[in-house]
Amino acid sequence: FPSHDTLDLIVFLKDPVNLAKKRTTTFWNRKILLTSTPTIKDASRIESAFLQSDQRRYHVSCPDCGELQHLKWSGVKWVNDDPKTAMYACEHCGSLWSDSARYKSITLGRWIATQPFDGIAGFHLNEIYSPWRKLSEIVSDFLRSKDNPEMLKTFVNTSLGETWEEAGDQSDPQILMNRREKYPAEVPAQVKSLTMGVDVQSDRVEFEVVGWGDGEESWSIDYQIIFGDPGIVTGKQIGRA
Repeated sequence: FPSHDTLDLIVFLKDPVNLAKKRTTTFWNRKILLTSTPTIKDASRIESAFLQSDQRRYHVSCPDCGELQHLKWSGVKWVNDDPKTAMYACEHCGSLWSDSARYKSITLGRWIATQPFDGIAGFHLNEIYSPWRKLSEIVSDFLRSKDNPEMLKTFVNTSLGETWEEAGDQSDPQILMNRREKYPAEVPAQVKSLTMGVDVQSDRVEFEVVGWGDGEESWSIDYQIIFGDPGIVTGKQIGRA
């Protein structure tokens, strides 16, 4: 089997972004620009790159109170599902901006980093900054897509420039803690978590419990074979395809 270093190199080279970066190493004045629409939260390549940057947001001044802020979806307000009433609300004083007031504020805005600069500059914009889109048009898109998960995902990714987080069932962590049991096997102190792999055959089930530590170091904790027909549960035959 290849070593961990070799595996890391294979993963590095298969990633198109890292491969492109590698090909710029011979240029002393290289500049690398990554632009993309985000996709799934924690699985989006552009999200990962942005989180490594100084995360700059474009801030504009409120036409009424003058306070700086970056434009976000929570600031867009409308009445009774009527897109024509859409306006932008200042997060400081609550004043409502028309499209023309929003456009003017954008022309006078500036980028502000939200994280320390460590050699990588990152910039985030959404459709609310677009001079070619009215708020009523953006709200119309949202209302058409809000009841369809796939359409809403597209809206979040493309219009808001944000990652999509899949909804799912979540368990109560306390219930999980209450189900803990003492395990009779000896487990090294370095083990942080346990996993069990199961191999199902026609006449038996084989399983192995593996302990995992830092750096993917692992220990075989337990291995057993249970003979019998896996298709029979408490005396009842399970149908097979």
